[in-house]
Amino acid sequence: MKFNLKKNFIALTASFFIAAPTMSAPFTQGGTWYWDDADRHDTNGSYTNDDGIVRTQQAPSIGSDNERNNIRNKFDSAGVPWVEIINTPFFLGNDAPFANQIAAMDAVKNTADALANRPNTGPDEWQRAINPITVLWGPLQLDNARQEIADDIERTFVFRGNWNIDAPIYVGSNKTIWIDGELTYTGADTPHVGGAAFTPKGSKMHGVFTVRRKANAWDEDRGNIDENDWTSLGQNYTEPANIVELNKPLKESIENQPIVQNVTFLGSQRGKIKVELSTAQSNPQGNWARYDPDLKPRNPDGTLANTGQVIPRTNGIHFDHARNVVVDGVRLEGALNAIYVSSTFEVEIKNNFIDKSVFRGVHLHGSGHAADNLAFVRNNLITRNHWDGIDIDSHSARYRIEENVIIGADNRFLIWTEIDAHHNLIDNNVGIINLTQDSPVGAGGFQENGTEMNIGAQGTRWNTWQNNNIFNAREAKQGFLMRGTESNRVVQQDTVTWFNNYVWQQNRSMTTSNPKMDGIVDDVMYLWLNNDGNP
Repeated sequence: MKFNLKKNFIALTASFFIAAPTMSAPFTQGGTWYWDDADRHDTNGSYTNDDGIVRTQQAPSIGSDNERNNIRNKFDSAGVPWVEIINTPFFLGNDAPFANQIAAMDAVKNTADALANRPNTGPDEWQRAINPITVLWGPLQLDNARQEIADDIERTFVFRGNWNIDAPIYVGSNKTIWIDGELTYTGADTPHVGGAAFTPKGSKMHGVFTVRRKANAWDEDRGNIDENDWTSLGQNYTEPANIVELNKPLKESIENQPIVQNVTFLGSQRGKIKVELSTAQSNPQGNWARYDPDLKPRNPDGTLANTGQVIPRTNGIHFDHARNVVVDGVRLEGALNAIYVSSTFEVEIKNNFIDKSVFRGVHLHGSGHAADNLAFVRNNLITRNHWDGIDIDSHSARYRIEENVIIGADNRFLIWTEIDAHHNLIDNNVGIINLTQDSPVGAGGFQENGTEMNIGAQGTRWNTWQNNNIFNAREAKQGFLMRGTESNRVVQQDTVTWFNNYVWQQNRSMTTSNPKMDGIVDDVMYLWLNNDGNP
C-alpha cells in the first residue's frame, strides 16, 4: 500500500445510512476513521490517478466465545468437517484472528441455523400427502424407476441408504427428489463439450441429477441427435452439423425449446451427493493439465507438480432449460460444478453445504430474469472450491445473492459477475480467505469482472454489492474489485453500486483496493487488527 498526505486522521460519525436489509440487519461500523490510498487491482501502478482511497480503522471486538462455540456446534451437527473447516485458523478455531467477528455475522449465524435445522431424514413411502412417494434403496430400484423420474407426472422419490450411481439421472417436471443417504457417482465421465461461457477450460454438461430434456428431444427438424452431441448456451461447438446451436443470443437460444419445470431437491442431515474423480480407465482425457495448468496438484511449497489434475466425473445437480426449481438443504461434495444453472428461470438455491468443487460451487449461467424476487442464492455454506464459490455468469440477471458463507476459492473468486450479468444484488455475504492455502495463482475476493471486449457484449452492469464482509485478506486482489477498461473488459462502471462493504485484515499495511475509480470512501472499508507502525 502507498502512504502519502492523503492519509489524514479524520473523525467521522456513524450517521451515514445503510440500505434497507433484505433478510437481517447488516454489519456497520461507525466511529473515527483513517483515509488510506488504495491500489486498483487492474492498474498495476500505471493508472495511479484512478487508484482512489478507502476508509480504514481498527477492527472492532464483536462477538463472543460463547456465541462462536454455539455456531461451531451447529455446523458440526450439520456434518461440516470439524478439523478441516470449522476449528481452523481461517474460520472459527481458537487461534483464528477473526473467529469471534466471523461468528457475529448474520450470514454465518443464519447459515449455521439453516444447516443445523435440516430434517434428520426424508419422508417414508406411506406419507402420501399430495403425490406418490417412492423410496429407492439401491441401483436396482433406481434403474426400475428411471423412466418415472424422467416423466412429467407429479411424484416424490426418496434416495435412501449409501450406494453408488453409475449413470446420470434425468429428472422430468413436477418432481420432488429427497437426498436421504450418501449417493456416490462412480459412472463414466459425462461428455466434454469445450469451453464454458467463453472460458477456455473444459466443462461437462451433465450432472448426477440432470434436469433437462435429452438431446434428441430438442429439435425434431434436425433428425436423430445422439445424447452426447449436445451443447449449452455459450458453447462454440458446431460439429456434427445436426447439433442444436445454442451459442446464439439468449432469447433466440431458448425459443421453442422444451423445458422441465417444478423440480425440488431436498436434503436431510444424512444426505450427500458425492462425485468421484475421473480415472484414466474411464476417460482418457481425465488428465486435464493441458486444458488448465492452474489445476495441477501443488507441491508442499506451492509450486506446480508435474502431473495433471484429474477432475471429477460430472456436475452435482445440473439444470438446463428448466423453470421453477429449488435446491434446499443438500450436501454436495467433490463435483465439477456442484449446482449448475443454465437458461433456467425462477430459481431458489438455499441452505446447502457445498464442499470441494473443482470448478464452481454455484454456477449461474444464462438465466436472465425479467422481474425481481424470482431467483435466490441464499444461506449456502460453500467451502474449498478450486475455482469459484458463486459465479454469476452469462446474462444472469436479477438474482439475489444473500447471506452465503464462502470459504476458500483456490484459484479464482469467492463471488463474481461476468459476461453481461446485470441487475444482480449481492448482499450481506461473508467471504473468507483460506489462510492455509498456498495457491500459485492466489485466491480472489468479490469481483465485478466484466465481459471480454472481443465478444461484442454490453458488459456487466447495474449490479449492486452491499453489506458484504471478507475476512483474512492479504492483498488487494482478495478484497472487492472491479475491472477497468485497461484489462480489456467491459464494465458499465457508472451503473454498478458498491456500498458498506468491509475487508478484515491482520495488518493495516496490507494492500487495499477501492473498486470505484472516483475515490468514494464508503464503497469498501478496511478493518485491521494491527496498525503496524503507520500513522
